[in-house]
Amino acid sequence: DSLGLVSRADCFPQNKLFLFVGGKKNDLTHIVSDWKDVFVYFVRLTPKGYFADLDKNGHPEFAIYPMVAGNNVVTDAYIYSVIGNRIELYGSGRFNSERGKYVTDIVKGRSVKSHP
Repeated sequence: DSLGLVSRADCFPQNKLFLFVGGKKNDLTHIVSDWKDVFVYFVRLTPKGYFADLDKNGHPEFAIYPMVAGNNVVTDAYIYSVIGNRIELYGSGRFNSERGKYVTDIVKGRSVKSHP
């Protein structure tokens, strides 16, 4: 199966998130729909790339980051596991929007409040 994620992160009208698995498009916009007027980005999960199987269970993880305004801001990145044709929250980590190359301080199971 092929796996792909596509995000359309605009300040308006709303953010969109789609997961493509085996040629089928799954709309997961509900995950990012609360972030109105916020840019949401895919960020590197590890130094090697955007996807990694962090807990070695066969389900790759990825990270998204809602941009928070400010200088040298370090805030939470949301990490999700891809399980079949759906995603579920894996945990969170820290990301520096100006100097961060990838997510650090990843904690499985840690939930963070969304940045509306």
